[in-house]
Amino acid sequence: MSFDLSGFDTMVVLWAALAVPVFIYSLVGTDHVGRTGGTPRGPRMSARWGWVVMELPALGVLPALYLSGGNRHLVADLLVAAWVIHYAHRTLVWPWIVPRYSRPMPVITCASGFAFNVINGLLNGWFLGYAAAYPREWLLDGRFMAGAVLFLMGAALNVTSDYRLNIDTQDAQD
Repeated sequence: MSFDLSGFDTMVVLWAALAVPVFIYSLVGTDHVGRTGGTPRGPRMSARWGWVVMELPALGVLPALYLSGGNRHLVADLLVAAWVIHYAHRTLVWPWIVPRYSRPMPVITCASGFAFNVINGLLNGWFLGYAAAYPREWLLDGRFMAGAVLFLMGAALNVTSDYRLNIDTQDAQD
């Protein structure tokens, strides 16, 4: 299957470019979430359920789009499996392990995270499901292996840090 990626490339560049003003605003803007002293705006919801709702599209959109694309191959299967394992933990396990003593989450924060994860899942899922063409030899390519090692190290650091934070928080509460 061959696709013209120029439109897709433009969407990815625009999506990545959006990070610049968002980052600048995060440094100089007002805290509407209430995490650093600002006043939360708008209706709020449980932080735990807010986290699940905003991360859920990441768990479903990419795999659904990839599987519906008809462009299955081993390299993409492994990438999608890593994505699903990561987001299954992040969405379905982590919120129930980490104690939530914080204030409720603004609904707009949950909605923004939900929208981000839908778009991110669409872009990645479309690419893997319709455009990517990685031969099996890619699994032995240094770029793939370096990326896999970095992913595994990052995942291990992330998960162990979450559990340590949980233990430290529980110790501090006692």
